[in-house]
Amino acid sequence: MTHHAAAESNFHVFYQLLAGAGDEERALWSLPPPKPGAFEYICDDPGKRPHDDAAGFTATRAAMDHVGLTGPLQAAIFQVVASILHLGNITQQATPEDFLNSAALQTVAQLLEVPAVDLADCMAHRKITIGLETFKKPMSLTEFTSFRDSLAKSIYAGLA
Repeated sequence: MTHHAAAESNFHVFYQLLAGAGDEERALWSLPPPKPGAFEYICDDPGKRPHDDAAGFTATRAAMDHVGLTGPLQAAIFQVVASILHLGNITQQATPEDFLNSAALQTVAQLLEVPAVDLADCMAHRKITIGLETFKKPMSLTEFTSFRDSLAKSIYAGLA
């Protein structure tokens, strides 16, 4: 979900959301028009996909209606999908305070309805518990990338 080969696309719902969301939804979910390089978790040029993603989005919504997922629940699901796209754009920072200056982190916190300060803290440090004491250790770039991508996968899995 978080990585793809150069000629491959990722989870179709990401592309469908970008192609099919209306203007109001785009504003709510901070989604720019589909363009190359907008999100790390999708291929470089979503416009070159061999699929009609806008029609796919309409079909996905129809399927959700068919199984009884109401409009508000669909909106909540797509809001979480949008948060995953933005999560991939968070880059490693030196401190939680630096993370708080990240537009991507602020957007993810807003979409997931979690305090930005808490998200920044968990993105900057990993917790180590020894006995009864808990310590915070800054993450290396490798640890940060692994954590961010694991978080994205966990959030996506929670939609199932």
